[in-house]
Amino acid sequence: MSEPSLKPDKRHDEWKAKQQAEAHKNAEQLKAKFSSLSVDELDRRPVRTIQDYLDWIALEHARNTTPPAVGPDATPEEKAADNERRLIAPTTKHRTISQVWPRDPNGKLIAPGETDGGKMLPNGIDIWGATLFDFYSCNRFPDIGTIIVYTSGSRLAGWMKRNGELLAVDQLGQAEREADPVEILPWPVAESFKDVDNRAIMFSHGIGGAKTVEFGIGEPFQEMVHCPRLQERIPFHLLPKTLIVHDRYACLSAGRDEFHDAEEKWDEKPDIVSVYRLELSEEGMKKVNAENEAIEAKKRQDEAALAAFLANPTAENRPLGRGVLCVPPGLKHGPCPPATFFLHEPAPVREPFEEAHLYLSPNHIAGQGNHSFAFNAHWEIPRNMVVDDIICKSCVVMTGMAMVIEEDGWNGESKSPKWKELSGQIIEKVEVFGGVSASVYTERGEDKLDENGEAVTYEIEAPSEKRTRKYQGPIRVVHTGVKYQNREDGPLCEHLRKSREQWASLTGRVSVVAKLSYQYDSHLEKEAKNYQEFPTHFFQHWSGYNLMRPLHEPFPVGALVPQFYGYYVPDDEIPPKDFYRKDGPLAAPGDAGREESGSSSVEYRYRSPILLIENCGTPVCATVDEMNIDDRQEIATLFFRLHHAGWCHNSAYTRNVLRQLGPINDFPLARMCNANNRSDMRQTSFRLIDFGRSEKDKDGSGIAYEEGKVCKTFRVGMYEDRPPGWDGSD
Repeated sequence: MSEPSLKPDKRHDEWKAKQQAEAHKNAEQLKAKFSSLSVDELDRRPVRTIQDYLDWIALEHARNTTPPAVGPDATPEEKAADNERRLIAPTTKHRTISQVWPRDPNGKLIAPGETDGGKMLPNGIDIWGATLFDFYSCNRFPDIGTIIVYTSGSRLAGWMKRNGELLAVDQLGQAEREADPVEILPWPVAESFKDVDNRAIMFSHGIGGAKTVEFGIGEPFQEMVHCPRLQERIPFHLLPKTLIVHDRYACLSAGRDEFHDAEEKWDEKPDIVSVYRLELSEEGMKKVNAENEAIEAKKRQDEAALAAFLANPTAENRPLGRGVLCVPPGLKHGPCPPATFFLHEPAPVREPFEEAHLYLSPNHIAGQGNHSFAFNAHWEIPRNMVVDDIICKSCVVMTGMAMVIEEDGWNGESKSPKWKELSGQIIEKVEVFGGVSASVYTERGEDKLDENGEAVTYEIEAPSEKRTRKYQGPIRVVHTGVKYQNREDGPLCEHLRKSREQWASLTGRVSVVAKLSYQYDSHLEKEAKNYQEFPTHFFQHWSGYNLMRPLHEPFPVGALVPQFYGYYVPDDEIPPKDFYRKDGPLAAPGDAGREESGSSSVEYRYRSPILLIENCGTPVCATVDEMNIDDRQEIATLFFRLHHAGWCHNSAYTRNVLRQLGPINDFPLARMCNANNRSDMRQTSFRLIDFGRSEKDKDGSGIAYEEGKVCKTFRVGMYEDRPPGWDGSD
């Protein structure tokens, strides 16, 4: 039998030619429209804000999901009220891909997999953009508008440059200006400690008197004493090795019948103290070793950089974070004498911590499940664990200037001639950015009018002018010998004592979640091992947005799981003991003011291991039906990101998703204010919890099943049009 011959289809060629002609016609109409617009005409248009532009995009995308309820003849007030209704509707998407990357009609096919090489995060998801304006829809075939790729500007720009397609000048420029990914760090608990110290000053508790680390000063769980949440990552090698657990109500038994609500004040009952030890898995120990190796590698790198700098001391190769560069004021652009670099000592490496204390109360239960209890606990830690040592730049400059005066003389009479030569250079630059604005047109070049029937301009980025002044060339190095300061090492210098850097105590209490397991249940131990096996990017917050299947909209990239603060098991060699507060003249603050009874008033039939994790808020189960589509999609992407890394949660329920006010890097009071914003402008942080059943999925079958379950549970993907309360039965 002869093989069938493949002949060209005449109808297809005719259709393709028609499509190309239409594309060329539209392109020419757009060019004609743009060339006919004068600057004066554009300047006369009303200028709207970037938020107005985002609102307009959301309303355009919501014409089917949240259609207008008023007609074109409605009053401006009625239209504005209807727009507000549509913008806050839970069916309206605000994270959409609205930008279009135009193609050269003579361009090549963008084949699948050819847009590799764009900006990425450590999570390995291919597509990342700094803003919603950095995502594009683009025709794979220049002349076929029905086959589209959704991707980032950095990936498209790379493909276009490699293939010589440079038609989209504005889009290429936007890709060049796009910011790089940045890790977003939570609001530092060190700043919250400053507020605690200010209250101590306000209530005349004194400040700066403590000379050694003293635990147990003040009662835990006081309503008038703020206990900030710890949300920063603690490296594995810095986790305290010993945990002293204060358990006045036998919470460690992890049984509701074993303890009752606390009615007395904390100090009115004996303090039942248990000693726990940090237990790390094999994966946890690998991370400890990797962290220590990274510290040693950085130390060698810093030493090499310093040696290279001292061999050729110039401003260009000076080591960052090792000194203060001083350029004489008043110098103009052009040649100048060498600047002076006051070198200080390096920041000390933080050493592992031996001890921390944990306080449990039955009045602060965070949750109860089939396998465990979770408590909102107070964790008292050495402040050095979360507060960096400080370099006083005033001390550095004053010490350095004194050394220069001693060597050069008060008026520079003995100054070396080489420090007077005009061997340096002051460089002043002015960078002018014209800004970015947008006007909206149809494919045929016709203006898309706003709700008032006007053609408007949206200001995306305002024009700006940036002036920089920097020194280049040789520098004079002065070894000041000034060291970093730490309150534990003694009093701070007078400059820091006048600032907010002074401490009321050498320890600090933070709020964490302590998870306890029922007896004979292994879920907690497995969960702790999973936390130690999770990759680092599970715990990181990143700027920008990712885009991944099965969804078609960008989503924020916060941490996936709570921070891990250790898994602790009872030290069976040290039995629990009672401690009482001393009375009379022998009384003292903290542990020094307690006396041991020698035994415990409670006989534990069982003491649970303790998993310490970050407090990430409350479950979404009571609010998921009222959530908008953006939040539901963001929650679903937590599971999808878990799947992308090869993990299956195996308990994909609403109770295992937590929410808290955001943004995570903002001051707590600012987060509360953020909660009052319009629903689509609120920033909420979501996190997955409960990994006692989670495991690596070897063949992908579990992930495939769970992906479908997540889409149904949170009404996303093919189920996003289902009504609230839908149970997935149809």
